[in-house]
Amino acid sequence: MKFAHCKYTISLITQIIIIFYFACMHHVCAWQLTCPESSQWNLRARAFCNITKPYYYCLYDANLFHYKDFCRDKEDFHKPGNKYIIRGDIDGEPCKGNRYQPFKFKTEGYDKCIFKKSICNEEGQILQNSGNTTADNSCRCDYTKGYSFVIEPTHKCFCHPTQEDCSCYMKKCRRNEFLNPSEY
Repeated sequence: MKFAHCKYTISLITQIIIIFYFACMHHVCAWQLTCPESSQWNLRARAFCNITKPYYYCLYDANLFHYKDFCRDKEDFHKPGNKYIIRGDIDGEPCKGNRYQPFKFKTEGYDKCIFKKSICNEEGQILQNSGNTTADNSCRCDYTKGYSFVIEPTHKCFCHPTQEDCSCYMKKCRRNEFLNPSEY
């Protein structure tokens, strides 16, 4: 007794459609919202929000591990050194280690602390102080390797990169002399 074997053939077009469908589904499912740049914030707010809830928010949801955008009827501010995130409801969180916020955080236009901390990595520079959530890093010239400031900063031993020139140069000392922090 012979058994009949059925052959299923899928046309090339059907195969392409199936592949395209799964590729699109993967792309849609893998897509994560990123907040608009500050310059685009108002455009997004006008397209997304309405008169009763005119304030646009785009914040990181710490519970769901992705950004979320929504509209509210009021604008919020948080104290300096903090930004807003979502943890069930809107909540404050200190700025991350590489950013700082010297004034009140306003939810309109931003999803992270405004300023990125300076990196003290120019020739001869080293980190003097890593700042905090409201202040930038400060730098100094590495006097132990013979570097001194090109222009003397306000504080003789260190400088604030966002406020003054922190450039260093290799200072030549006479024989039997060396630099120390109080002399350069």
